[in-house]
Amino acid sequence: MGRIIRLLIVALVLFATWQAAVAQWHNFKLEDAVKQLATFGVDQDGDVTRAAVLAEGLNQGITLAPEQVIVNRIADHVYIQVEYTRPIQLLPGYTYRWTFRINAEGYFVPGGRIQK
Repeated sequence: MGRIIRLLIVALVLFATWQAAVAQWHNFKLEDAVKQLATFGVDQDGDVTRAAVLAEGLNQGITLAPEQVIVNRIADHVYIQVEYTRPIQLLPGYTYRWTFRINAEGYFVPGGRIQK
């Protein structure tokens, strides 16, 4: 009986670890995409950049509202901030709301792009 309880506990720990790891992986992929947009898309309009972040979120299975994505441009410098909360079922019957924050910035160098 003790072995079954230990196996059950190990299974629950593995389940929770897997759920957290998957959520973190999707956040990592979104963070990488946002940093790419900040670095290589800084000459785009703020609304275009916001739409690209929202689309990338959907690609990662993360539904973002437009107000969760803040794009600020100061001269040739762009800041992108994303904050969202994702529910993660760590144990059957227990859901944890994990808040993720992404901050990225980029500079636009005129003439720094390859012209086609």
